[in-house]
Amino acid sequence: MSSSKKNNFLVQGGILAVAGILVRIIGLLYRVPLQRIIGDAGNSLYDSDYSIYSMILIISSYSIPVAVSKLISAFNAKRQYRNSDRVFKCSMVFACCSGLVAAIVCYVLAPQLVTAKAVLALRILSPVIFFSAILSVLRGLFQGQQTMIPTSISQIIEQIFNAAVSIIAALVLVSPLRGTQKESLIPGYGAGGSTIGTSAGVLSGLLFCLFVFAIFYPVLKKRNKRDSGTNLMSYSQVFRLIIITITPVLLSTFLYNVSPAIDNYLIYVLMEKRGYDPDVIAGLH
Repeated sequence: MSSSKKNNFLVQGGILAVAGILVRIIGLLYRVPLQRIIGDAGNSLYDSDYSIYSMILIISSYSIPVAVSKLISAFNAKRQYRNSDRVFKCSMVFACCSGLVAAIVCYVLAPQLVTAKAVLALRILSPVIFFSAILSVLRGLFQGQQTMIPTSISQIIEQIFNAAVSIIAALVLVSPLRGTQKESLIPGYGAGGSTIGTSAGVLSGLLFCLFVFAIFYPVLKKRNKRDSGTNLMSYSQVFRLIIITITPVLLSTFLYNVSPAIDNYLIYVLMEKRGYDPDVIAGLH
């Protein structure tokens, strides 16, 4: 690897690392006021929903950015730009299909996946799975072009909107219930407000990436004309290559992250069936 490539790799890695730190800081800061608004029970319901949402998201789209960026980068290095373009198009089709199926499954099976109070929040989250799949392909495209800047900025924007909208939505939904006979609904509505924030965050990140893509894609189309024209893969071959690349990443990521969902299931569902008070269950989270 040449010194210029090493420097570029370090710069891009540094940009992504700084963005990750900022996202973590924002996440820590907004959780404090949010928990005061929705309480421990609401926060626990949100965590239960988010663990299921994350698991489904892992299955449907978490491995896509890695696969897309790897394949696009490899084809670009060989100056096979039309193959790179086909990887992007096939990945988008794959992501839309997998994201749509996962979103429908999440919405329909919500009553079986979480407790009754958490169903509303999980159903609010379910469409986000579809939009997250599209966002993952766009981020993979940018990373495949050896730039982490769009991904990093979109992650920061996503977390800012997530924090702001979560707090505002939770306040709007919870405040009218305080001191009324419907006060018992506060945890469920509070968790729903949190998931609205998550949805707003993903949509804001997606809109930013679509804006960058609209500017960037004409440049890619012009570059496709410089393709040598040799070794052009069929779309079926590209789909097969994507699946082969995604599968190992998917399995390893899924196995690593599935334990929190299992833990939440054991805590919330099994203990509830044994007659434990919901507030006690929330306190054990």
